[in-house]
Amino acid sequence: MSEETLQLILGSLGPIILVILGWVGQALRKRINAQTGNEQLKNSLISLETVTEDVVRFYMQAHVTQLKKDGVFDAKAAAVIRTEALEKIQSMLAPAIVAYLKLQFACDSDEKLQLFLTTKLESILTRVKSNGPTTTTDAV
Repeated sequence: MSEETLQLILGSLGPIILVILGWVGQALRKRINAQTGNEQLKNSLISLETVTEDVVRFYMQAHVTQLKKDGVFDAKAAAVIRTEALEKIQSMLAPAIVAYLKLQFACDSDEKLQLFLTTKLESILTRVKSNGPTTTTDAV
């Protein structure tokens, strides 16, 4: 093969190789970004789950059990405790996690975030109730 033919082939393949490398780079970048985003979402949800469950168990043990023993636990007391628990959950979550949850779950207002957290609280409350009474080691 002559030098001219080799230069012609390499000259023709050069742009094709650059296009292929660009495409591979973009595909790799998308995959890395997706993986990073999934990890961030997973970590945020784990943090939310942990904080919410800890708060639910604490409030059940510290407040609900005592109010039931005293015979004064009613719907009004339950609503007050839920409100306190939601405030505690929001105060325990890192601001970056709250911002990320707002972004991922389209909570463009505090009311939507409150609804999202209330739903999470209710689901964990139901799960904790179905698993039986809590012990002192379960509390925060």
